Amino acid sequence: MRIIPLKLQQLHILKRRSILSESESKEYNKLQSGYLGELEFDKILDEYLKDLEFYHLKDYRFKVNTSEEVQIDNLLISGDRICTFEVKNYNFDLSYGSKSWHFVNGEEFKDLSMQVNRQRIALQQLLKKGSFHSAGNSVLSHLAFVNPEQTIYNMPNYENLIVPSNVKQRLSRLCKSNNYDQSSLFEFLESQRLAKSFYDVPVDLDFEQLRSGLYCYQCESTIELDKIHRNLYKCKNCKTDYKILQILENLLLEIKALNDSWKVTPTMLLKLSGGRISKATLHKYIKEGKLRL
Repeated sequence: MRIIPLKLQQLHILKRRSILSESESKEYNKLQSGYLGELEFDKILDEYLKDLEFYHLKDYRFKVNTSEEVQIDNLLISGDRICTFEVKNYNFDLSYGSKSWHFVNGEEFKDLSMQVNRQRIALQQLLKKGSFHSAGNSVLSHLAFVNPEQTIYNMPNYENLIVPSNVKQRLSRLCKSNNYDQSSLFEFLESQRLAKSFYDVPVDLDFEQLRSGLYCYQCESTIELDKIHRNLYKCKNCKTDYKILQILENLLLEIKALNDSWKVTPTMLLKLSGGRISKATLHKYIKEGKLRL
């Protein structure tokens, strides 16, 4: 299961409960596109990995030093090798030339190869730290473009470049069952996984500045939920049903995602609901132990 990045969660919440700045809107669109691209590549990988013996680490983060980390979208232990995949879901065309990437207008784009190489080198160093020298020597790092509408002009035929037109060919070679027990390698990598990113920080906003109300968590609608009866609400847009307890749990998750240092109180939950949940109902669930603040 792939977890939604905290920054994307925060911006998603603030789209409904605040006003995003221009830069925040751009960041939201970028993160949302990237996350959807990762989900799409997960589906593709799953198709080739079914019935195989493998390990798949998603959104793998590890510490490089006290203030730096490396994040890898997909880390696969397959065929007794380590394969990494940096997923890109760009909605614009690119051109490759002279070992660099450009927009189609000729303007230089960021160095994608440098990003992938940094991941590979940092991972090799991590593996050597755990005495997995042979695994470090067989790291295969890939750059995967998943948007079928994107065109990459002058794309070289490098084995580590994956696009929709060659994804079947590339993954059929990479996705193999492990012949040897790789559990110790997997356990070491999991032991080095960062539980929290250095970049996961609270929002620069006071609780009192948040817009109150009850909203859907399954779609992009900013319209408040309709009350069907005292224990059931429904989204006008996607028709998803929500029971009161589920709504309270979602409100609690929102507050913790925005700022995990806020001490959540019943008053905060009632205020964030916009008064649409009664104090008696809230205290009933707390008393029954169904809702833990």
